[in-house]
Amino acid sequence: MAFTPTAKHTLKQIDLAVDVAGTNQYELQLHSDKAGLPGAKIYDWKKVTGSPAAGTCCVLETVKVSKKHKPVLLKKGTQYWLVVLVPLDTWDAWNQNVTGANGNSAVSHDDGKTWVTGADNPLGAFDVLGK
Repeated sequence: MAFTPTAKHTLKQIDLAVDVAGTNQYELQLHSDKAGLPGAKIYDWKKVTGSPAAGTCCVLETVKVSKKHKPVLLKKGTQYWLVVLVPLDTWDAWNQNVTGANGNSAVSHDDGKTWVTGADNPLGAFDVLGK
């Protein structure tokens, strides 16, 4: 899912709504933008666990930037991407937002080697918080 900060911030946390079938674990990554698609990885959360079972709606999971990591600076007006990677035995669904917000999203079926994107699609449920 793509997002564009409206001000310069240091990333503190991301809340997102993902439900799973299979291994209850995924990797969340923050990527730069490369010509409207996910580009270079900026930060990752290796093992996010605790998501609700598939078909469960509207539970937000919070991931925070480790205080041991150097600050992650987000620039005003720059598009970034949130990427969810799942194990082979897992099916995850990113629940849609309830505000009706549309934006850019992309899907990869080969671990990010190629991407298929869509503009003006319903965005997944997430927020990005900074200071």
